[in-house]
Amino acid sequence: MKKIVMAVITILLMSNVVFAMPQRASNGIVYWNGDRNYPIWDAGNHGGSCIDVSSAVMKVNSKSECLIAVLDYSVNFDTDSMASKGVVQFREDKKTGQIFFYVQGSKWGWQKFGFSSHPEVYYLVKSHLMQR
Repeated sequence: MKKIVMAVITILLMSNVVFAMPQRASNGIVYWNGDRNYPIWDAGNHGGSCIDVSSAVMKVNSKSECLIAVLDYSVNFDTDSMASKGVVQFREDKKTGQIFFYVQGSKWGWQKFGFSSHPEVYYLVKSHLMQR
């Protein structure tokens, strides 16, 4: 039984070497191909969405809300490909602390960050814009 368990562990470890996946940085954010300009803000098993931090624009920064627009890309972990999707907007309700996103062309409207979304990317972009 120990040999089987060891064989399974070895196979799993080797699969991480052969099939490179985006790696999580020390700040908890996963970056596309390790490029800190492209954090992944939403992900599933085989792909997700990343943004171009350098394209971020603060549209509103008032006492009640912060609204940021940034270029959005679809990424595929299996094919190691990236394609432009348009613009995603992040909105922070400063009164409640809740963060929402709206993907250009989405029929769903504004959505609250959920299980597969990573709100820490919003804070990264906001910090980047405040330092400009």
